[in-house]
Amino acid sequence: MQPNPRALSLLTDRIDDFRADPPAEPQLAHRDVAPLKELISMPMIDELLADNGLTYPLFAMARNGVRLPASMYTCAGRALKGDLTRDLPDLRSIRDQLARGATLIVERLHRNSRPVASFCRRLSYELGRPVMASAFLTPANAQGFGLHYDIEGVFVLQIEGRKTWKLYPPILAFPLRSQQWRPDTLSAEARRDLEQRGPHAVYELVPGDVLWIPRGWLHDVFTTGQASLHLSLGVPALSKFEVITHLLEALAQDEEFRHGLSLDAFATTDRARQECAAVLESFAAWVAGRDPADLADRSLEGLRDAWYPARCSPVTSVLLSDAEIADSAGLAAIREAVVGLEYAPDGRLCLRTGEGEVLLEPPAAGFVGSLLMADDPSPVPVDRYLAEIGPDAYRVMRMLLGEGILDLIPHGGIAREDSSRVVSDVLYRTCATLVPSL
Repeated sequence: MQPNPRALSLLTDRIDDFRADPPAEPQLAHRDVAPLKELISMPMIDELLADNGLTYPLFAMARNGVRLPASMYTCAGRALKGDLTRDLPDLRSIRDQLARGATLIVERLHRNSRPVASFCRRLSYELGRPVMASAFLTPANAQGFGLHYDIEGVFVLQIEGRKTWKLYPPILAFPLRSQQWRPDTLSAEARRDLEQRGPHAVYELVPGDVLWIPRGWLHDVFTTGQASLHLSLGVPALSKFEVITHLLEALAQDEEFRHGLSLDAFATTDRARQECAAVLESFAAWVAGRDPADLADRSLEGLRDAWYPARCSPVTSVLLSDAEIADSAGLAAIREAVVGLEYAPDGRLCLRTGEGEVLLEPPAAGFVGSLLMADDPSPVPVDRYLAEIGPDAYRVMRMLLGEGILDLIPHGGIAREDSSRVVSDVLYRTCATLVPSL
């Protein structure tokens, strides 16, 4: 069963185009900007830098294709050696650099911003890939980065202002992690040829526009008369090459292939060719004997390892009393918090998250599993958990709250705070409030 595209529907109305292979050519969609501004905005950028203790390299600055030295916009330029404040943003310097045309980049928002993290977690579940997020704030008549490509597909969400995007077809189709863009990737002659041919498309994005840029497509981006804020959502690919790398990890465990070749194996060209033919023959025989299920398990494990931990996985939930849990509107099951869900023959349920595994025994296994499979963000009354799970219910609820698999919803649906403890990590749910069920 396909996931309910609650997050994806904010970005495109061509849902089916992203169900299997992402589109191979750019796509532009005009969406409602209001929910996009709930993810990130200029005031939120101020809050991240000034109030949240964001440290370098989680933010950076660039101008005309070059990243600026951190000392130009962090406290490192005036901090003593070993001073814990040296990686904090120097807000005055950042303002000065913006005024001079530099772009501010806020990295890894899928880990450092509550709204973006919740949205990315949902989108990751819907697309089956760990989505990453960065924000780019560019002043008017400026350019942060020059012509380049990315090694993952990117959704560009235009939040404020305008930005022009010139897109060119790939010079290297489907680049891998080892083939990232470098300053010398495109020679001066190739760049001139590219400019003479002209771009495949030119888009001036306005608030609410969402541009899909496939992996490897070149883009040249700049502002004109207005400053711009956009959010980039990176969707990594899983290629055959990457699957084969997991096969090579298994190969490393085979003593035959770790054994050194003879000292004269490459003494002459003919000798080297004979030796390589023998290596390929041994390798082909080894591959033929591999179990596809083992390769699938290794590839799944690699994908799960790349999955970042759920941002809404609070530590304070362990302090919640039974009475505090009972005094709520209920608990909602968060399907996107779970990367893998598997039942054992004995009825136990293994839930895999970005932080590890959670094992549930019956009857909690059947009840929690059914809630997750339903993928409904509505709160379920605590009384029902008590009835379905039994005496162990509060312990199970507390554990799953801590893992971010359940979410405690207060009466009225608003995150509550008290003077002794902030529990908003458990209560705040961007996806449920931003994106209604379809």
